[in-house]
Amino acid sequence: MYTRVTKKALLLLATGLLLTGCNTDPEESASNANGSDASLVDSNSENPTTSISSEKSSIDYTIGWAPAIDAEIRRSLGGNGLPFVDLPGEITIVHVDKTSTSRAYMLITSTGAFDNYLMYDAKTQFGLAGWEVSYNNAAKIKDMVMDASNDELGITVTMYGKPNGRDGSYYPAIEVYFTEVFKEPVRGTNWSDNTLSVLTEIGVQTPHMLPYVYMGAFNDTATKVSNKKALIKGGDWIAYEKNIVAIARKSLSTGKNWLETSGSVSGYGHYGSKTYTFTKSFSDGYKIEAKLYGDAADGSYSTYGNDEIVAFLEVTLTSPKK
Repeated sequence: MYTRVTKKALLLLATGLLLTGCNTDPEESASNANGSDASLVDSNSENPTTSISSEKSSIDYTIGWAPAIDAEIRRSLGGNGLPFVDLPGEITIVHVDKTSTSRAYMLITSTGAFDNYLMYDAKTQFGLAGWEVSYNNAAKIKDMVMDASNDELGITVTMYGKPNGRDGSYYPAIEVYFTEVFKEPVRGTNWSDNTLSVLTEIGVQTPHMLPYVYMGAFNDTATKVSNKKALIKGGDWIAYEKNIVAIARKSLSTGKNWLETSGSVSGYGHYGSKTYTFTKSFSDGYKIEAKLYGDAADGSYSTYGNDEIVAFLEVTLTSPKK
């Protein structure tokens, strides 16, 4: 199961000039000044892998992506953008599901050619944006790779060339892995559009509204379980259970007529996660019950060590008896 977004990578000339002005290879400039061809491959180096880091700049290096591509990137990365890489051709984004042997990731590809100049441009952009970058500037395209990470954002990136079976060339591929870092104070102020839509569908809306609870995922998602029940999915439960529960208790406080069940029960989730139950009864007879617990992100019953455990909030609306 995946989401696909495509967009012709047609960019404003002014933006392209601004960004490419930052991408000049100093070695290339020096070589051109001497009238010789520049090469990004150091043939005299026994180990072509190098590493750079850069302080953050006030420049927004995410500018340059086509709006639809930028929006999809941010939707997948908790509202964060990626430094712009001028990928040639048509860009495609595919979301690759987690398997038993690999993490879930977002794959960005384009129909243009992958070469060492494109990789150098990517390395430069990520470095200028303050990411930790390492790259293998190999002589063969199939061996070229760039890795970049931003621990503050919880994002790691790998860029490499994928072989084009038609003519033996390579096209660029960027794998983006994201683990949202728990942010306090909370940036979000309301449920995502997806969650609000599902809550509305089961009847949880004004005047029977569920206060926003940041559960470690800037882009929370929800699914409809039944006509009166929905399940909201958040972020990492193992690392941030205490943080998520504290925020839930603050949002669903007794001062707002929400009550937490005394002696919250255990064993509700697939892994016996403790469950924190909050209820509110409205004057017109409606009632909302919200159960907060941790469970496997993919809903499986496999062993604990092989699963990503995330926060879930099960929301049930009870209508007054007529």
